[in-house]
Amino acid sequence: MTVVVVEDNPRVADLYVDALADLGHAALAFWDGKSFLGALPALSAHLVILDRQLPGIDGLEIARQMRTVRPDVPILMISGNPPTQACAAVVDRVLGKPCTMDQFADAVTALLARAGRGAGMIPAER
Repeated sequence: MTVVVVEDNPRVADLYVDALADLGHAALAFWDGKSFLGALPALSAHLVILDRQLPGIDGLEIARQMRTVRPDVPILMISGNPPTQACAAVVDRVLGKPCTMDQFADAVTALLARAGRGAGMIPAER
């Protein structure tokens, strides 16, 4: 399955991409929300992993905008600044930073299992 990572720290993004590869998943990384939202119509993915604090546009706002276009795609937010209750309406799961690779893998596996049951594929527009 394919996972999109939106994380402004390249080292952290690379860590997530490598962990996803170890789990057998393809991954695509974006370092800011504006680039991700611009590419969203052409993306094919089963899960989006978002950082909360991103340059230019907050991860929670990205999730809100994404939900209007792709409401069934699971969103995993990973943040050192855990979001408020408002987050529950737009993301499927939140992990606090730092999280262990086991916690990361468990969250990814659970959300992708849900996507594999028919919910959560971001189809590329044709």
